[in-house]
Amino acid sequence: MKRMGIMAAMLAWSAVAIRILMFNVQSGKDVITAFNSIEYDNVDTIIEAFGEYGTSYLENTEKKEILVNIASCIGIDNNYEMQETEDGSSQTSSLIKNSQNAQVEIKLNTVTNDYGAYKNCTHYVSIRMTIIGRTDCAMTYKNMVEDLFEASGIEGYVNLNLKGEMPGALNYYERNKAADELLELLDAKIVTESRENDLFTIYAYTDAVDEYVLNAGQKININIVQEYDEISNKTVIYLSTPLNNLDY
Repeated sequence: MKRMGIMAAMLAWSAVAIRILMFNVQSGKDVITAFNSIEYDNVDTIIEAFGEYGTSYLENTEKKEILVNIASCIGIDNNYEMQETEDGSSQTSSLIKNSQNAQVEIKLNTVTNDYGAYKNCTHYVSIRMTIIGRTDCAMTYKNMVEDLFEASGIEGYVNLNLKGEMPGALNYYERNKAADELLELLDAKIVTESRENDLFTIYAYTDAVDEYVLNAGQKININIVQEYDEISNKTVIYLSTPLNNLDY
């Protein structure tokens, strides 16, 4: 069972921690360096991951154990909150940890299909980790979650999102300048883009990042997104790899 994979990941954690420092960090440094080359009011690191966990039936106590074990693998051992929600054929167990420096939400979503004579279920794991005011540890946490997924047999993706803010509503020239500067720093080639006011997103590819996804046969590993936040009167800029799947 995948649950045993989580346990194995915990037992092998000391080895994993060493591997985190050795693999894929150098390529990620280019992304972080490029992002930090531009001055922002506020910065956050957001790690967003999603994957299929398995199809075996799980009791609620087993779901809780899975979430607790995942949390422990990424350094969360106490002062968290557990929640259970249900919406029709979908049940979600959540572990939430909020602090001054970080916000973490780990979910195990179970979707049940009823075919009359029998039922089957599929479990999905999602992780959203926001590290407030820091980017220096971004690749460490991204690799941490990737190693966790690999050790547990969870098939899915892990995205790194660097978020920054600039004061006011940038005009068309300023928005393009900010995006083009990031592309130039990464030596990234645009694959597809939309630079409209209500949808500013650029998909690009750079050799500075090892991983990529394919879209219509084209490699993509850089995603730049901009939006204006009317409440805070700030333009929010995301630099993501390989993709930005956040709600923005």
